[in-house]
Amino acid sequence: RADKHQVGTMSWLIAISAAFIAGPCSARHWHPPGALNPRPRLAVACATDSKGLGVADVAAADAAADGGVAATAAAGWRGPLHAAGVLWRFSRPHTLIGSALCIPALSLYAAPPGAAISSAVFVPLVLYAMVPSLLVNVYITGLNQLFDIPIDRVNKPTLPLASGEMSPAVGAATVLLCLAGGLALGWAFPPLCSPALRATLCGSALLGTAYSCPPVRLKRSPLLASLCIMSVRGALINWGFFAHAAEAYG
Repeated sequence: RADKHQVGTMSWLIAISAAFIAGPCSARHWHPPGALNPRPRLAVACATDSKGLGVADVAAADAAADGGVAATAAAGWRGPLHAAGVLWRFSRPHTLIGSALCIPALSLYAAPPGAAISSAVFVPLVLYAMVPSLLVNVYITGLNQLFDIPIDRVNKPTLPLASGEMSPAVGAATVLLCLAGGLALGWAFPPLCSPALRATLCGSALLGTAYSCPPVRLKRSPLLASLCIMSVRGALINWGFFAHAAEAYG
């Protein structure tokens, strides 16, 4: 039988590889037939802040969008499958996949050397960390879309808010519910709620808010935006979920 740390290392490498692969294979490159209204793309120099877009560019994109948004609204309710697809694209699946793979990999890697890993411990440990982390992930990516609607209408017109398939009110309600649910789960069941898990959830939410929301809006600066993403993905998540699992193993 393979040594536990070899399995953990292999899982970690698989997680990293899958996270990179998931980007180009995400839902932004594939959509169900009829799910989107075709809209023109306009080339702009800056995609990080509305200040980087010319007034004429944004106005042209808004004008071009009017027909598509009106058609979407007129189409009305298209059924639960379409709604689920819109919500799935709103969640930015390539970010969810990275989180969903790194949590079990880190949980395996945190186990003591030579220790037998019981599924009765490992499965609840992974699931209880994964569900709130994915909810907070949706909060972060959804919040970014809410503040980037004018930009996305130019550069990413197939996103649900930019295309009009999801209204800003529904988007705001979704991100607030995800934030509340994710943080609530961080305190809901003390035997599985470690301080490291809580710190990871709260820290990710705070940095994600600072990344997108004025007046801070770190994404205005390429350097600050990169440091923010590295802090969450490169440091906080790796430390937090490793420490959470290590504490559970005792």
